[in-house]
Amino acid sequence: MSEYGYIPESPEQSFGNNKGIFNPKDIYDLTRADKYTNYGQLELIHTETLSAGTSTIDLKVADGTWDNSYNVHFLTYSNLTIVNGTTGVLAQFFDSTGTIINGTEYHYAVQNCTSNGTFTEHRPPYLPYQAMYLTQTTTNNTSSNREYNQQGYIYIYNANDSSKYTFISNQFTGFRNISGTMHQASNFGSGVHLSAETTTGIRFMNFGAQSWNEGTISLYGIKEY
Repeated sequence: MSEYGYIPESPEQSFGNNKGIFNPKDIYDLTRADKYTNYGQLELIHTETLSAGTSTIDLKVADGTWDNSYNVHFLTYSNLTIVNGTTGVLAQFFDSTGTIINGTEYHYAVQNCTSNGTFTEHRPPYLPYQAMYLTQTTTNNTSSNREYNQQGYIYIYNANDSSKYTFISNQFTGFRNISGTMHQASNFGSGVHLSAETTTGIRFMNFGAQSWNEGTISLYGIKEY
């Protein structure tokens, strides 16, 4: 019997045109050959593990931690903690020359929600940080309170298209200290870089004069056909 259950010979396989009864090995081999139909698959570009004292992470084409062959990127961050205090997450892009973009070209709209019923919003300007606002939160990384960690994800659109603006949409979950009590917190929002150019990376940054003690950031490309 030939491949994929066909006798005497199997048809040619290609993305969007698979025929046969496939066992796990068939699927594995076809996927590696880029011939198996699997829309929207995530492909890992880079994972960064934060070390103590880190406040800024750069993912760039120049060092191989960013890949501009994708039109849509997906970035996750998990288990971000600081020692004590209020901190948060901002994002900036690198332009086509590899220079960080500062200034008024960022617009964003973010809705914050907490379990005590508090709702707030953030929009420009968020001075002195000229960046897209993702979240503000409170963490506590003492030996008994490392459960107060932060996680979220960001979709990034059109980074590889010099004729379009680069957009993001984001969501976060973690904790916030309100009047001395820790409350579960979440937010959702979006942002845009108001300049049509190729984006060659992202700066994932901290604010509030705090540094992360630990955490993981992973960047994926969403495969298109």
